[in-house]
Amino acid sequence: MKIEFNDSGEEEMEKYASIAGLEDLKDFLNNALTLMVWTIQQIQQGRKIAAIDDTEHKAYELDMDFFGNIKKADQSAVSDNPQCQKFTN
Repeated sequence: MKIEFNDSGEEEMEKYASIAGLEDLKDFLNNALTLMVWTIQQIQQGRKIAAIDDTEHKAYELDMDFFGNIKKADQSAVSDNPQCQKFTN
């Protein structure tokens, strides 16, 4: 498979691969795929994706447009947490 990225996209991936200690873009993309699969599974189970700040006791929710395309297994499992702040990509 061949994937082409513009220069800024490739530079950004290389930057974050380096920060994560990954050896190359293949490792970066494999890890990104793992994270995407996990994210989809969590949303299907009615869970939200968030980063937790333990020092401030806050959660920052990630909301991306495609999340709305993922069918939830049980809509009643979804609950809104007023302490969550949304981050939109």
